[in-house]
Amino acid sequence: MLKLLANLPQNENDLLSFSLDEIARMGAKKLLVKALQLEVDDYLNESQSWVDEDGKKLVVRNGNGKTRKVTIGSGTIDVEAPRVNDKRPGIKFTSKILPPYRKSSRFPVCSMSKTLR
Repeated sequence: MLKLLANLPQNENDLLSFSLDEIARMGAKKLLVKALQLEVDDYLNESQSWVDEDGKKLVVRNGNGKTRKVTIGSGTIDVEAPRVNDKRPGIKFTSKILPPYRKSSRFPVCSMSKTLR
């Protein structure tokens, strides 16, 4: 067993010091960030043909928003959602995964830790 642990890359050895909840939060954050990036990429791909008179794209990526705290089943995570600058009249990008004012998962998980203790 020690030989197996010694052969792990350094970053995987670090995972061994985290609790199960911390590992779940890290995985959820990576998954959420990837899903948000894919959502923005799809939106940009659908809108790439929209250009102004000068040939500049009307829909472009615009960095990331401010860090937000989002509560999920295993705790709270900090997330920076990607931003989109959509200059088309009357159209605005709004994430379906993480709308602007959402601070918790859509279906809250009932915590039974207090009743089990």
